[in-house]
Amino acid sequence: MLLVGVRNHELAEVRAFYTECGYRGGVSSKDTVVTATKGNRIIGVVRLCPEGGVLVLRGMEVRLEHQRRGIGSLMLRELDKLIGKRGCWGIARTHLEGFYGQIGFNFVGEENAPEHLRVRLRGYRASHSALNCIMFRVPQT
Repeated sequence: MLLVGVRNHELAEVRAFYTECGYRGGVSSKDTVVTATKGNRIIGVVRLCPEGGVLVLRGMEVRLEHQRRGIGSLMLRELDKLIGKRGCWGIARTHLEGFYGQIGFNFVGEENAPEHLRVRLRGYRASHSALNCIMFRVPQT
């Protein structure tokens, strides 16, 4: 089941899920959150965050035992509806280009990105030198 939007009392559950997955980005009541659940258990989360005047896709996580079953793609399609005609930015590992390309994300040079995202990308590269991260975006239509 997919749920769009999380009430404030559910933010703690999303934070706990992120902690279990090792994701440290957090979640805010200002974010638009999409969750996938099985029974009462969260098995996937992704969110759209307003940052620095742009929309940013952040925190795509699916529990390991549920990966490669289409859960991430379902959440991504739901995000596509939420993004609509607005533009959206994000940072991902290079091997996920086809995954994010499902909804029109194009990988772009970081020089085209908002400054706060360029800084974040440099930080990711510095702290996770083994990760090959690049910038992506869906252009505003």
